[in-house]
Amino acid sequence: MSEYTIPTSNTVTTIDPQATKIRELQSDVNDLKELVEYLQDRIKLMKSTGDELLEWLKDGTISDSNYRLLANAWQRAKENKR
Repeated sequence: MSEYTIPTSNTVTTIDPQATKIRELQSDVNDLKELVEYLQDRIKLMKSTGDELLEWLKDGTISDSNYRLLANAWQRAKENKR
């Protein structure tokens, strides 16, 4: 295993390239975890919004047959994206 030495102010710091790579990959993993959390939150918000829209439309805003078509399509979309 090769090591690199980087002089700093009054000390010399030794950096192991593998340890550096591991830290970089861990940072990437943490970034991906944050992205997954963000996307999961957005999906929950979209589901909630869609459900609220259906409730709003249920009050006679559209015909019963169109409501059933929309409700069934929305339910299938939610089931297919889990």
